[in-house]
Amino acid sequence: EKIALLQQETKEKEEKITSLRQENLEKEEKIASLWQETKEREAKVALLVEENQEKGEKLLALSIELQGEKETVTSLQQETQEKEKKIVSLSEELESEKETVTSLQLEIQEKEKKIVSLSHELESEKEVVTTTQLEVQEKEKRIVSLSHELER
Repeated sequence: EKIALLQQETKEKEEKITSLRQENLEKEEKIASLWQETKEREAKVALLVEENQEKGEKLLALSIELQGEKETVTSLQQETQEKEKKIVSLSEELESEKETVTSLQLEIQEKEKKIVSLSHELESEKEVVTTTQLEVQEKEKRIVSLSHELER
């Protein structure tokens, strides 16, 4: 009876050992599966890290490019302001020159009026001179005539 009991216990323990071995196998398979998943996740993480690094490099490059474009815009704005100042300056200069031209035109008109007036004066004096010359000629003729009469 004792042997049968020991045999029964041995059989139960063997069954327990078989059961535990089966559980261990299942756990080892689960561990292997989890280990495989972990490796896959690590690979995925490494890939994501690499992608993030590439994106970070692209972001840095774009940031540098943007900074360059900002500097270009600032430079163009400064050039535009300088050109606007030059335009204002040239506009003021042009306005001043227009005023000078207007003033000179008025002076020219006054001088033209004076020329016309002097021309009229000269014409009048020419007429006086012509009249005087005619009078002188008439007087010379008379002198000659009187001179001839005296000689006779």
